[in-house]
Amino acid sequence: MEGGAVARVRLPRFINPQLGLEPYSYHKAAGMRLLQGILKGELAKTDTYWAHAPLSREEKANVLLITDKHILLLEKCRFWGGWDVEWKITIESILGVPAILDHKMTFRIKEDDSGVNLFSSGSREAESNEADILEWLQKQITSVIKYLEQSS
Repeated sequence: MEGGAVARVRLPRFINPQLGLEPYSYHKAAGMRLLQGILKGELAKTDTYWAHAPLSREEKANVLLITDKHILLLEKCRFWGGWDVEWKITIESILGVPAILDHKMTFRIKEDDSGVNLFSSGSREAESNEADILEWLQKQITSVIKYLEQSS
């Protein structure tokens, strides 16, 4: 092949540092690419990709992205096609496993940004009409919480 351009056939494999090498997963490779593409790649330097899922089966659906340190709700940017972070919370700030009720996953979180009351709480929500997606995400969040509890 003389002078031919080399083009990537698939996304680079995601290798979880805790789990090691696994069979190639396009879904995990796409999740890692998503993590690298938001917030100018800053989270990809500190966080390890855990899971992600679109919140509906529509083409421009919001995505819930889970890392070993954060949960982010991403919204597709209308203008240039990237992703905007609608909200971001730390795994440490979550009070228990998020509840699913009326097509919403609700995260109860510790509010400590103000410094006034460390014991007050707030919440964030992720909406989806797809119950199976919310249940799968809930399992992924439960597993990352358990993993962090075991490793600390």
